[in-house]
Amino acid sequence: MSKLIKQKTIGINPLDEYLSYSSNLENKETTNSIDMQQNKDNNIDLIVKSTIKKERITLHISSDIINKIKNVVYWEPGLTMAAFAELALYKALNDLEQERGEPYPERKTHNLRLGRPIK
Repeated sequence: MSKLIKQKTIGINPLDEYLSYSSNLENKETTNSIDMQQNKDNNIDLIVKSTIKKERITLHISSDIINKIKNVVYWEPGLTMAAFAELALYKALNDLEQERGEPYPERKTHNLRLGRPIK
């Protein structure tokens, strides 16, 4: 079972957190992500970390799955829907790459078809 390790929000000087937060607002590319580490009990610890450059994607997901995700996020302190989605996608990508035996190569072109499929 994995558990979420929440990083401390306020250190010795409470103003440090406020000042670093306001500087992060100016640099809109700085956000949080999840890092997975295996602990001594062979369980996976999830650590929220700061990373650079994230992008937004829009997905349509069935209502029952969204409701279950909201329930998990509600009952897991420190977990956000974005962090949950990133973790789920990270695990799914790792599973696909392990089944394939190697990582997927880079796309030949960076353009993907967007929007609704053509009927």
